[in-house]
Amino acid sequence: MVGGILADISDPHSIGSRPFKLTRQCLRQLDVLKNVWRNVLPDSTYKQTFCDLLNDFCLDIMKRVLLLEDISTTVANELSELIEVILNVSPTLFKEKHEVLCVPCWMKLRQLKMILNASLQEITEQWCDGAGILTAHYKVDEIRHLIRALFQNTDRRASALAKIS
Repeated sequence: MVGGILADISDPHSIGSRPFKLTRQCLRQLDVLKNVWRNVLPDSTYKQTFCDLLNDFCLDIMKRVLLLEDISTTVANELSELIEVILNVSPTLFKEKHEVLCVPCWMKLRQLKMILNASLQEITEQWCDGAGILTAHYKVDEIRHLIRALFQNTDRRASALAKIS
């Protein structure tokens, strides 16, 4: 579905406007489908279909973020803004806005936004020795990769990585 919203990030200092444009286009197409399908499909079928579509969309974006090797502060802020667009628009696709919580990766996407804006200390606190809120949706290797991508190689980063196991 996404077809490369984040596939062509070549500038390590900015993701540019294309990912925002493509994200908005995908969300607009889902809105068009909503206007057609909401009155045709049974509620449960509609809800499940949109949960599946949004889940695939969000998983693709998260996968691409997790593949990035080096994420500058500017890129992290832009990715956070991109995720915010998805978080703001997606609930409007459902009859009841809270139904978006049925999208399997919804909380993981919300947590990714938090991670992109967080300090090392905040991430390690959210990991909380493997018992924190991040452990519900992230694996050790994903959190360690994000820390390596977001933060420079310092003693503080090494200490944070040592706490994530």
